Amino acid sequence: PHPTPEAMHRLPLSARLAVGSAVLLSLLFFSSSRGFCPGGRLPSVVRTVHRQAFHQHEEQQQPKRRSMATAFSAAVVTLALVGARPAFAATKKPPKPMIAKDKNFQPVEVSSWALSSKGQPDMVLGLREDPYFLLPGKDGGALRNVALRAECTHLGCLVNWSKVAKKFVCPCHGSEYDEQGSVLKGPAPRSLSLAHVELTDTQKVRLVAWTEEDFRDGSQPWWMVAR
Repeated sequence: PHPTPEAMHRLPLSARLAVGSAVLLSLLFFSSSRGFCPGGRLPSVVRTVHRQAFHQHEEQQQPKRRSMATAFSAAVVTLALVGARPAFAATKKPPKPMIAKDKNFQPVEVSSWALSSKGQPDMVLGLREDPYFLLPGKDGGALRNVALRAECTHLGCLVNWSKVAKKFVCPCHGSEYDEQGSVLKGPAPRSLSLAHVELTDTQKVRLVAWTEEDFRDGSQPWWMVAR
């Protein structure tokens, strides 16, 4: 007689597979000589034994497959992140040089700026069309060779120049900066950002990204640390 499914379930997987194969071979031999399996269909007990053995085998393999899939996914994500870092770093490039523009979006010429500013810092559009302060020159010069980005380093409000106090003041949270943009009063964490100032052949004012250490506090240029 064939073993019952209940008895087969108590056997180890390898034993069940061996018994099932032996039963299958014997039944195939018997059916070929006696016509036991009409139409070639195996008895239900054999089908049950093999089905149970197959399902148990699949259940044993599932944790291994899940573990391998998890490891593979983690490796793919890690490689993607590592590969993305150089691309992300490469996007931190200095802004392109730009001709300063006045409030009417016209190019700033040094002679006209010196007349209109009357010896006081004056706001223009500079790098990336962000607001910058051009600074009056010293010792008779019309214009200093550095400009100050007008965004407060606390939360980005635009600072104003106080002609009376001779300092830059943030209207949002009260931060203050001296004439060269160094912090006088917080909560601003660092000085106003710098840009180089050059003159073109036609005496237009051109701003160029600051790529060196900040001479006031040793910090990196804003575009290198900006998010």
